[in-house]
Amino acid sequence: MYAPSKPILIAGIGKNLTAARRGSDFKIATYNVDGVNGRMPVLLHAAGLVKQKSPVVLAGDYNVIPTDIDVYKPERWLDDALFRPESRAAYRELLDQGWSDALRQLHPSERIYTFWDYFRNSYGRDAGLRIEVDLRATTRAIA
Repeated sequence: MYAPSKPILIAGIGKNLTAARRGSDFKIATYNVDGVNGRMPVLLHAAGLVKQKSPVVLAGDYNVIPTDIDVYKPERWLDDALFRPESRAAYRELLDQGWSDALRQLHPSERIYTFWDYFRNSYGRDAGLRIEVDLRATTRAIA
């Protein structure tokens, strides 16, 4: 995590979720849970964070492909855990709490990827997927 000043750890749920404060009111949470595994602690903690009045960002590798536009050739991923309905439902639960996808707010229909496999020239062909996501609390704009 990059910050101009060193963040102060304020909360943690094992290795899965860490929230930090920089300055007086900025919180960053990193989420490192594979799909739906361990989602309840994350969803509960996220629900508390989104209700706070300070700007909050929930960022990390969600290991879920949120929508069809977030993957090159979605039909090839139908049986993959990253694309399963259960994984996508867990992601939607976060959105339903009041989180918004920062990238999709700026680029609602553009194919933007965060991961490319190392074989078959995936990067060169732009045959990637988006599994790293930054969610922001929609209750207050982040400055």
